[in-house]
Amino acid sequence: GELTAQVDPRELSAALLAAARARGVKLCSGFEATGIETEAAEEGTGRRVIGVKLQGADGEQSTLACSQVVTAMGPWSCKLEDWLGVPMPLEGVLSTSLVWEADSAQREALAESAALFVSEDSNGCSLEVVPRSNGDLYVCGCGQSRLVSAQQLRADELPPLAANDPDKSRVKAAERSVASLSPATRGRPSDVQQACMRPCTPDGLPVLGQLPTVEGAFVAAGHNCWGILWAPVTGQAIAELVLDGAASVVNLRPFSPRRFD
Repeated sequence: GELTAQVDPRELSAALLAAARARGVKLCSGFEATGIETEAAEEGTGRRVIGVKLQGADGEQSTLACSQVVTAMGPWSCKLEDWLGVPMPLEGVLSTSLVWEADSAQREALAESAALFVSEDSNGCSLEVVPRSNGDLYVCGCGQSRLVSAQQLRADELPPLAANDPDKSRVKAAERSVASLSPATRGRPSDVQQACMRPCTPDGLPVLGQLPTVEGAFVAAGHNCWGILWAPVTGQAIAELVLDGAASVVNLRPFSPRRFD
């Protein structure tokens, strides 16, 4: 229908970044966040944020001074347990997905197609087959996703770049399943094999809000597979919380990090 649209994660992320830069946001790359620096708050017994600890590619340590910080590191947001001593039980689910790039004839054939959701098959796949607006065919639900515990993530046993490595056995399994479903692929191998790390909480809800006992510390993580779709409202809600002290666009109470205390 007229109100239905399809989101390309890369295109949306690039557009949001471009819009932010146009409004004066500065992107700092080439650094790894290694901690959040705090000091005793002026009032009460808690602490307040005074900076983010960084490590450059050359190993050089530095601190970026700030009074407010939003941690939005996906499953690696569980490192807040070590950095600030607050419970943050996030785990990662490493899932493989595929893309078949369409030729000109396939683009016309697939442009108006509906998505296909398939029950688990003999290859252990529960495929989601989504024709993209440019005619490419995106496939996820390759099955047997790998669970990465919070302990592994906090110990850097799976660095962020490793989260982009697809499971080769699941690639082959999904290609077999797709060959039996979609003549558009003509039985040929996928053109793109990729993986993503889905951040998951014990109750399946994202973690959005201000951290307890740490003034100026906020978190926005744990959206599982809905991060791209929920990104705009999450960004607006957290921006309102940081700037105004409360979010008006959505009730953040069900997503509070305090529920893990």
